[in-house]
Amino acid sequence: MTETPSYSAVGLANRLGEPTPTEEQRAVIEADTAPLLVVAGAGSGKTTTMADRVVWLIANRVARPEHLLGLTFTRKAAAELAGRIREKLRRLAESVPGLSELHGEPTVSTYNAYAAGLVAEHGIRIGVEPNTRVITETGRWQLARDLVTAWDGEMTEFDIGVDKVTELVLRLAGELAEHLRDGEDLRDFGHGLEAELAERQAARDNEDYRSFVALLRKHRQLLPLVQAWDRRKRELGVMDFPDQLSLAAGLVAGSPEIVQTERERWRAVLLDEYQDTSHSQVTLLRDLFGAGHPVTAVGDPNQSIYSWRGASAGTLQRFPSDFPDPSGRPASIVYLTRSWRNRRRVLDVANAVSEPLRAGTVPPLTAGGEGEGRVEAAMHLTADDEAAWIASRLAETWNPAGDRTAAVLVRKRRQIAALHRALTAAGLPVQVVGSIGLLHYPEVAEVVAMLRAAADPMDGPALMRLLTGTRWRIGPRDIGALWRRARELAPEIRGFEPDTGLEAEASLADALAEPGDAEHYSALGLLRFAQLHDELTWIRSRLGQSLPDVVGDVIAYAGLDVEVMLHHGDLSNLDEFTDIAAAYENDTSGASVPGFLSYLESAAERERGIVVEGAKAAGGVVQLMTVHAAKGLEWDTVAVPGLCEGILPSGGSASTWVTDPSRLPYPLRGDASNLPVLYLAEARTPAEVKQALVAFKADDKAARLDEERRLAYVALTRAKSLLLACGYRWDADSSRPRGAAPYLEAARDAGAAVAAWAEPGPSNPLEEQGRTAQWPQAAPLGPRQAAFAEAAEFVAAAGDLSDTPGAEHWAKEAELLLAERDERESGVIRLPRPRRLSTSQLMAMRADEAAFAADRRRPMPQPPRRATQRGTAFHAWVEEFFGGGGLFDPEDLPGAADEAVGDAELDRLKAAFKRSEWASRAIVAQEVPFVIEYEGTLVRGRIDAVFAGEDGGYDIVDWKTGRPPEGEEAANAALQLQVYRKAWAKLKGVEESTIDAAFHYVGIGRTWRPDLD
Repeated sequence: MTETPSYSAVGLANRLGEPTPTEEQRAVIEADTAPLLVVAGAGSGKTTTMADRVVWLIANRVARPEHLLGLTFTRKAAAELAGRIREKLRRLAESVPGLSELHGEPTVSTYNAYAAGLVAEHGIRIGVEPNTRVITETGRWQLARDLVTAWDGEMTEFDIGVDKVTELVLRLAGELAEHLRDGEDLRDFGHGLEAELAERQAARDNEDYRSFVALLRKHRQLLPLVQAWDRRKRELGVMDFPDQLSLAAGLVAGSPEIVQTERERWRAVLLDEYQDTSHSQVTLLRDLFGAGHPVTAVGDPNQSIYSWRGASAGTLQRFPSDFPDPSGRPASIVYLTRSWRNRRRVLDVANAVSEPLRAGTVPPLTAGGEGEGRVEAAMHLTADDEAAWIASRLAETWNPAGDRTAAVLVRKRRQIAALHRALTAAGLPVQVVGSIGLLHYPEVAEVVAMLRAAADPMDGPALMRLLTGTRWRIGPRDIGALWRRARELAPEIRGFEPDTGLEAEASLADALAEPGDAEHYSALGLLRFAQLHDELTWIRSRLGQSLPDVVGDVIAYAGLDVEVMLHHGDLSNLDEFTDIAAAYENDTSGASVPGFLSYLESAAERERGIVVEGAKAAGGVVQLMTVHAAKGLEWDTVAVPGLCEGILPSGGSASTWVTDPSRLPYPLRGDASNLPVLYLAEARTPAEVKQALVAFKADDKAARLDEERRLAYVALTRAKSLLLACGYRWDADSSRPRGAAPYLEAARDAGAAVAAWAEPGPSNPLEEQGRTAQWPQAAPLGPRQAAFAEAAEFVAAAGDLSDTPGAEHWAKEAELLLAERDERESGVIRLPRPRRLSTSQLMAMRADEAAFAADRRRPMPQPPRRATQRGTAFHAWVEEFFGGGGLFDPEDLPGAADEAVGDAELDRLKAAFKRSEWASRAIVAQEVPFVIEYEGTLVRGRIDAVFAGEDGGYDIVDWKTGRPPEGEEAANAALQLQVYRKAWAKLKGVEESTIDAAFHYVGIGRTWRPDLD
């Protein structure tokens, strides 16, 4: 840009009434159109600066709004940036001439969404059909698991289960796609390496050498599965997120005309969080917008924490050479080093931790806000001591009723349980962020254990959790007797093989069904065994129902909803878990309880490194989450526990490509230049190969330690004013004491106040303390236990009350009961508003509350109706017509509520449907189960069908085989569509305004769209 700009960054800030930009910010905002790299430290206001950059480009007519493209990683970040730009332009419109006449808007999207748009628009060039859809994580998992379950290829090198193999397939397929490789690349690499190792074969080898050779055999057996996975996706017309990027990169590489079109469409491009881009993303962007196109990338190498998905800190370092200016010179670099988030003392600690990473290449951050802030460092003797200290400090310094926010950030999920207990014991409200965080809540864990024990009778851990939990409270003597009975039954039930140990065949579930002689058990224990067995048997009979229904059955049958309401008065965790089950079923063809449980286990493993989409800081609660999930967020007070060896930094032997067949070998990765190298050239014998492997693993561990340091830096810089950094020496699993993390020592050296610094001592104090606990729990009712026991003893000892002081009390109770009977007979029925209803029950309640209440008070069985059978048959036929074919209970289908029509008309209904507009429309989904909150009531139901709308939205249709309603009946019918629209909007994360809904009355060929607003 050669012309002098009309508006400066300072002038625009004055017009907006915003603070004057710093010199660093001005350099970014007013930069010319040459490629530019902005290294923006934590809390340096990069979102505001980039929004100001876009406004400056538009105000100075450098580019029209519709010619600006911004890319970032999450929809939340994209919405935030787009919102700031839109608001600034709106406020400037009155003071900048001509700005109000520019009606376009900049496009701010995610990297994946942009790639998906390219594939949708141009994919036909490489054989990708326009209707190819992206499957969700749940659908991806289930589809791959089904493939692995049916696989009959050779897998002799693997002694793991279906779920683990599924993880390996998905991980290897994802890494191949991320680095733009295919199976042949890996196969050729394996052949070459195998030949190289064969030359080093000797009479004497070693375990490391044999394992490395076996790795190549595992690749050969795993690759056909990976390739079958790719074929299956093509056959079904679907793709996953890694496919989007690899396909987009392949499109661009082979189509110069796409490059020209995109460069003309986007005159200026902004790339956010560039340090987290993968090789496929960098390749796509470089091919599109390299060679001098106006590109501004923003990132922080100290916050590159996603190497597991193909990102590396070197990506940022390579930007200047990947995106040179028009003359071929490397792109310019500017810095944002003023942190507006962290107070000075917090920043001192963060700079001390990041100093080895910066190594003179990135300047340290300086504090832009007022106030000193406070950092407290502590090293505790045990993990429980650490959790108690954090809880006490938060209780002292943070007020839930105030406007300050607080969070506890963990490296490993196993830290959550102890911290959650300590925080709740201190009376602090706690929120575990992330859907899999739900599994840490006792009520949800109980539901999962019930599902596992019902779906798999051999799942001993799940059954033990139920038996020893606070609900059944089976003692050790009865547990021991039950296990002996299981071993007795093993040969009889499962058959006896001389070389098979009885313990391997014994099943607690078998013993629960046939406990044997009563004299071996306590009377109460035997009774509870029978009750639990009956409960699990009933749940097993329900496993064929829809997942939300099964989960609801478990909750209701076990009385968990009642218990949770009594103790906490909040069913939100159970409701959210039911929503997860509904979403899984909606996204998964052939969803089942075992598949759902496998998905939960795999998702829990994966979430430790996943950004939780939509996570945000919230007031009034201590948020408990992983550090990865916290990236991009900030809180007034932050506690970072586990700053000790083996936690953060993480210890152990993490998998790498020389030990894990699902990891792409580093030489095949796009960022190979930034990764450790396995040097085999000088290794002539198996012993020397072992030495080379040991050296490589050491180098790889050192590289991972750099990422651990970056992770610690991210955690520490989430705090605005108060940072609690701590670790511990011993936990229950420790065989030797843990040392303090170098980051914790750096915090202490940087001036943090040392609250405690325990020395480890010669042995684990947890073993010396000999801590004891009563099992089963003596007071499952908590503080209400004593009053409850006293009342029970009073009743048991009362005997004949006619001549005792208690007689008057019981007389009053009887009087109240009689009054209740009189009220019932008077015809006036008072019932509390139901918290859970089906869609049809909600409509019935709105239509006639008195009749509904009477039915709820004393439900009566209804005689079979031919309309029910006909509605069921018609709905099943429609589902098959669109390629479905699931089976449902009659009461689950909306046809059960239709008015009766003649039996001979069923064929006429089918013919009429084929003539309707809906028979030729593109269906998106059908028979969609849901659970939502509607006006304070949880409503459960199913949506008949969802079609793609003509304007890009959705059309929800409910099939009706009866007559159209009239008058008040029509108003009540519209309520059903309102619920459906709200449910679909929630399931898909879209605005309700993009969804239309209608009833289609098949018999008369009429589609009725009531006013839902």
